Amino acid sequence: MSGDTNMCTDNPVIVKNTTNAPTIICLQRKAEKKVPTEADIISANKLAFNDEIGIVTNHITSMIERREVFPKDSDEYKTLTYRIMCGQHYQQVTIDRIKGVIAKPMPSYWYSQRDCIVKDTDTDEERKQKEFNSKICASKKPYFMTYVYPKLKYENDNYIKNTHSNLIKRFGSYGIENINDLRNFEPKTEEMKQFLEYYDLLLPVGYNPCVVNKISWYFENYFKDFIANFSKLMKQTNQNKFDYSILKSGVVYSRSDYQRVYEVYREYNRRIEKYQQKKRTEKIEKYDDFMQHNIFVQYFKDECFKICPNIDELCDIVIDICYKRENSKQFAWDICAEKIIENLLQRNENIIHYPVMVSSNGEFTFNGNEFVMNKKVIENEENNANEGNTVEMS
Repeated sequence: MSGDTNMCTDNPVIVKNTTNAPTIICLQRKAEKKVPTEADIISANKLAFNDEIGIVTNHITSMIERREVFPKDSDEYKTLTYRIMCGQHYQQVTIDRIKGVIAKPMPSYWYSQRDCIVKDTDTDEERKQKEFNSKICASKKPYFMTYVYPKLKYENDNYIKNTHSNLIKRFGSYGIENINDLRNFEPKTEEMKQFLEYYDLLLPVGYNPCVVNKISWYFENYFKDFIANFSKLMKQTNQNKFDYSILKSGVVYSRSDYQRVYEVYREYNRRIEKYQQKKRTEKIEKYDDFMQHNIFVQYFKDECFKICPNIDELCDIVIDICYKRENSKQFAWDICAEKIIENLLQRNENIIHYPVMVSSNGEFTFNGNEFVMNKKVIENEENNANEGNTVEMS
C-alpha cells in the first residue's frame, strides 16, 4: 500500500527548508491484472528476494551529499537534482519487480566511477561527457552512514588512522599535525597537493556538507568530551570487557606457529583492504562478490591449516591474534567458526536456548506475539550417531 500526507505547519525550520518542486509523474509499465494464484504469490516472493530498493535509495542519498559541493546555479548541481528526482521512478520500478514488471535500472554511471572511465576510442564529445559524469558520480555513501553500517565505519576509521600516520611521517617537519593543517598550509609542495588529491579520492565515504552529515558533526562535536571521558572511565574500571577465553579450546600452541599464522592474518587484512578499494571504484555483482568471498576465505583457511593442522591449536591462535586487538574479529570466524561454536556449546553443556511462539501465557511479547524460551541439547554426532543429533528438553 502507498499513501500521501497533507501536513499544515508554520514551523519556521520546516517552512524555510521546504523546496517547492514540480510534481513527479513516474511513467512505467503496468503488470497484467489478474486474480493471483498461489503460484503467482510464490513467484512474487522469489522476485522480492535480494530486493534492491535499499541500494537504489542509498544511491539517491549519495547524490544529495555529492550535490552539496557544487553551486546551485551550476550544471553539476542541476544534473544531480534531476537524477535525484528521477530516483523516485527507479525506487518505484524496483518495488514493482514483485509484480513481474521489468524496467530499466538506474544508469550505473550515476553511481559507479568504473562506468565513467574515459577510453582511448572515445570521441571528444564522449570524453567530455564521461569527465562530467565522473565529476558528479555518487560513488560513496555519505559520512553519516558510518553510523548505519558498522563495517563502513571501521573501514573509514581505519583509513583515516593509517593516512594520519603517513601524513605525520611525510609532513610533520612542516608543523602539520592533521589533514586540516595540510589543507590550510601554504604554499603547498607538489607532494602535498598529490597527497590531498589521493586522500580525497580514496576516502571510503563522502564528507560534503549535506544536512545529515552536518547534524552528525554537530553531535560529535557536542559530545566529544563526554565520549572521551566515558572511554577513559571504561578502560580504568575494566567494565564491559569481553572474556574471549570462552571461545578457545584451551590448548598449548607453539610460538612459531603463532608468528606464521600472524603473517597470514596480515596478508588477509591487506587483501581485504585492496578488495574494498576495488569495490569502491568498480561495479561488482552480488553473486560475484559472494563467490569471491568464498574463494578468498577458503584460500586463507588452507594457508592456516598448512601451518597448523590441529584445529584446537589453530582456533586458539586466531582467537589470540584477533581478540587481543581492537580491529575486526572476522579473520577468526572465517577460519575457525565451527570450532568456536563447538567450544561455546561445550561450555554450556551443549544446550541452546531459543524462543517459541505460543498462543497465551508467554514469558515475553514481541511484535504483538507471545513467546516462551525453549531449550535444546545439541548432541555430538560421535556420541549419538544412531539417535539423531538433537534432544528437546521440557
